[in-house]
Amino acid sequence: MSNENNNELNKALAEAQAAVFAATKDATNPHFGSKYATLAEVLNTVRDPLARAGFALIQDADTNLDDMTVGVVTRLLHKSGGVIESKRLSCPLRPEYSKNGTELKPSVQQIGALVTYLRRYSLCSFLSVAVEDDDGNSASSAGTNAPPPTQPQPSPKGNRTSAHTGQPLDTPEAVAAHHEAAKQAQPPPAQPPQAQQPAQAQQPAQAQRMAHGVNNPDLASAMFAASLTVEGLEGYLRGTLGQPRITKPMLIGNMSINTLGAPIVAAMLKPDNWQMIVERIHADTEYTPF
Repeated sequence: MSNENNNELNKALAEAQAAVFAATKDATNPHFGSKYATLAEVLNTVRDPLARAGFALIQDADTNLDDMTVGVVTRLLHKSGGVIESKRLSCPLRPEYSKNGTELKPSVQQIGALVTYLRRYSLCSFLSVAVEDDDGNSASSAGTNAPPPTQPQPSPKGNRTSAHTGQPLDTPEAVAAHHEAAKQAQPPPAQPPQAQQPAQAQQPAQAQRMAHGVNNPDLASAMFAASLTVEGLEGYLRGTLGQPRITKPMLIGNMSINTLGAPIVAAMLKPDNWQMIVERIHADTEYTPF
C-alpha cells in the first residue's frame, strides 16, 4: 500500500474513533444482577461512525477442535481498498460429557456464546470503545430526592443522545462534551464498611484452609459459612456444576473467582443471589462439600 493510501486509511480510522462514544450497558446479568453492554449495543455504537468514515466491518469466527479453541478476527475494509485487521482473539472450549462420562463435541450453544463474547471484546479493544456504566451513575443518586436520569433514545437515523448533556452525539465536539460530562459524573469509589472486613486471624483454621487463594475476605467468609469449596463455586460459575447449571458461564479459560471484579462479587453475595447459588451447588450430586 502506498504512503498516500496509508495516510488516507489512518485519517479515516482517526475520524471514526473520534466519533465513537461509550457503549451503554443495556443488559443485566440474570445470575448476579450486574449490567453489561451487549454485542448489539456495541455494534449500534460503532456502525454509524465507521460508515461515515468509509469503513465496512467484518468479523470472522473459527472453531479449532484440534486445540479446542474458538477465535475471532475483526477487519475494517475501507472504500479506498485498504484493510485494517486485528490479531486473532481466541478462547478455549471447555470439555463436555454425557451422563455416563463419555466426552462429547462442544455444543453449538457453547460455541455460539463464546463467539458472541469474543466478537464483543475484539470490537471494543480494536476500536477503543469504552463501556459506560449508566447504572452506576443512577446508583450514585440513590437515597436522594433527585429524579432518575433520562435514558438516551436513538433517533430514526440511528444517532444517539448523550445521557449527560442531552445533546445529539453527531459531531466530534458533542462526543467530547459527552465524555467530559460522564467523567465528572462518576462517583468516588465506595469504601467498604470496616465491620464487613472479617479478620483472617479470627476465622477457624478450616475456614483459612478453605479460603486459601480467595482474595476477597467477604467471599471467603460466605463460602465457609455455606460449606462451599473453591472448586465447587468455580465449577458453578463455569457451568459445569450445579442443579440446574447456568447456561452462560461467568468464568472461561484461565479465569478464576479472583478475576471477578468487586461489583460482580458484591452482586453475587446479595442474600437472594447467594442463597440460589448455594442451593444449586449443593443440589448437584457431583459436589463434595469440604
